Amino acid sequence: MSQFYHVTTQRSTSVTKALTGNFTGPNDLNLLIIKNSYLELYDVTSEGLKLIHDVPLNASVLTALFFRQKLWRRDFLFILTHKADIAIIECIRKNDSIEFVTIMSASIADSAARMLDQGFDALVDPGATYIVIRMYYGMLKLIPIANLSGPRDPLNKVDQQAMPISVRIEETQIVDMVFLHGYATPTFALIYEDDMVASIKMYDIFGKDPILRSVPVNVDSIETSSKILIPVPAPYNGFILVGDSIICYHTRETFHISQYIPQAQNSRIVCYAKVDSRRYLLGDIAGRLYMVHLLPQDEKTIRPIPSTSRDMTHASPRIGSIRIELLGETAIPESIVYLDNGVVFIGSYLGDSQLIQLNPEIDPDKNSYITILEEFTNIGPIVDMVFFENDGQSQLITCSGCYKEGSLRVIRNGIGIQERASIDRVDIKGVWCFPLKSDTYDDSIIVSLINRSQLACIAEDCLASLTLEGFILAEQTLHCDVVYPSGYKQNPRSLLLQATTYGLRLIGIQGLMGRGCLAKWRSPTDRSVSSLASHGDYVVVASGSDLFALRITGTPEAPEFTQIGNAALPHEVACVDLTPFDRSVAAKAAIYSSAFQSPVSSVKPSVRIGNNEEEAMDSSNSGDPLDDLEPEYVVVGMWMGHGVALLKLPSLEVVCIEPLPTMTPTSGIAILPRSITIAQFEGLTYLFTVTGDGSLYYYNLDCST
Repeated sequence: MSQFYHVTTQRSTSVTKALTGNFTGPNDLNLLIIKNSYLELYDVTSEGLKLIHDVPLNASVLTALFFRQKLWRRDFLFILTHKADIAIIECIRKNDSIEFVTIMSASIADSAARMLDQGFDALVDPGATYIVIRMYYGMLKLIPIANLSGPRDPLNKVDQQAMPISVRIEETQIVDMVFLHGYATPTFALIYEDDMVASIKMYDIFGKDPILRSVPVNVDSIETSSKILIPVPAPYNGFILVGDSIICYHTRETFHISQYIPQAQNSRIVCYAKVDSRRYLLGDIAGRLYMVHLLPQDEKTIRPIPSTSRDMTHASPRIGSIRIELLGETAIPESIVYLDNGVVFIGSYLGDSQLIQLNPEIDPDKNSYITILEEFTNIGPIVDMVFFENDGQSQLITCSGCYKEGSLRVIRNGIGIQERASIDRVDIKGVWCFPLKSDTYDDSIIVSLINRSQLACIAEDCLASLTLEGFILAEQTLHCDVVYPSGYKQNPRSLLLQATTYGLRLIGIQGLMGRGCLAKWRSPTDRSVSSLASHGDYVVVASGSDLFALRITGTPEAPEFTQIGNAALPHEVACVDLTPFDRSVAAKAAIYSSAFQSPVSSVKPSVRIGNNEEEAMDSSNSGDPLDDLEPEYVVVGMWMGHGVALLKLPSLEVVCIEPLPTMTPTSGIAILPRSITIAQFEGLTYLFTVTGDGSLYYYNLDCST
């Protein structure tokens, strides 16, 4: 029998590969981020990156690429996994639905060959006729790509014509390889090492049964530190060789052109990104970002930052010189992707990934062209970690990152939140959401500010200003809720409750939108409203020390506030709650808990509810969700440490009052309850109250007697 098991509590955050292309549609610009065994697909919008789909895989992705066949307007995705499995994936987007469809899959595993220790790669030729995979020593795998744009049999997605072909190659220590532009047949160049000497060689793929043919290359020798090849597209063609301190541009027609990299000290270039046919971004292991310009023979100057276009057309087909500029410092890149309008994604394996903006002018204070727009947390790679408990909460402290990205991270269990839109305000007092037009989800928000309120609706991931007839914007909103009259629970909730210090208002929404304010209520004592709570057709309002229980009656078109109870408490009310709970479930849980309670366990404050066990057990059905229950009790917190009170609806008869400390023992400041609520966990019912000093007090609500 197994004694151990493991689960994933935090999915991978390190970026191993990032790609950009038109994956979900011909007019969609997408960013695909690969994090070990996860694929994250983003829409690139004017507001930033929007996550639209993420897919877990049953294998780690070694490399991936986008490619597009002739006459096809969208990109396909090719992936290679650590299990030597390959797949070609198409994305089908219908409205908000995203589906990944596997067009072709196969295994390229070869038991007779030795797998590389590192440096796995896959590349596709410009015509998208072959995918070449480098995974084994002395061997390349060729994948002929069928016509993916034609009709396909959905029952047989594995195209037999696309099965891998093994091709032997003399060079075993391949450093990098790329397909080149401007050749009639698929032609690639590669850097290889032989006795610690770097050399370059070229091959083309020839014939129906493809073989590799050597292609002459007019390069006598290259720098020993050359590690990266960059293909240059038409009209210039050729390739760029990148070393630690120098880069060289080569074509078939001209001799090479070289330029030194402006560095204070040598630092290895680790990745690049194409901006257009003449500009390329380089990132080194120190996090420095460079821009490489290929200058035509008649051009002496060029702006250092990309234009809004993703490519440019030039009259001159010849490159006369190279210019390299240091743009600034970023996270250590694993993959760089140029998106558009000078925005670049820096995917990092060793630190936090970044979304940056390349500015047209240098910032004199930072001596940089770079502005960081967004950072994406990465807790890997974790070198060491320690587990400990603090205030009863389990935590991990990790040594994360490498080199300049090294940091200590404190990790706790929690809930992740993704920001969709934001408003910069410093005077927000409260926020509520409500369904203005939809009857299935909330599409609008109410923001309460000091002395005023604002309405906004979410439209295409943006917050737009909203006007609602009958809603008071010139006052601070204390409370908002979507309610309904008694007896109309099953109807669409088309009434919005707005509470201000001057009173309560019912405003028509959804089917009643445009009807304005349909009902009003003011305190009979003419005192201002201090706090309130609502649930369904019940509203409990505190005005000073007076408490009023109201019920919404009438019809949705003609609602009314009907007072059903009133109570005068000994002290002013600070907070109110009437969250319902299932008494029958609470009674059973209380009996079970008391029967198995340890004799040495601490005793929590207890508030008893009901006359006897039988009364509690004959209550509502334990299977009913809490939303279907009507509130039976109200809890209030009173000012200056005068405690919390439990009252019965609808009469507001006081069941009991439990004291709170009058002041904190350390500072001597009087305790003020800020918020109070009833919650039911595993059947047991609790009353929670939070005070102004940050303390949380809780009571057990005992329904067994």
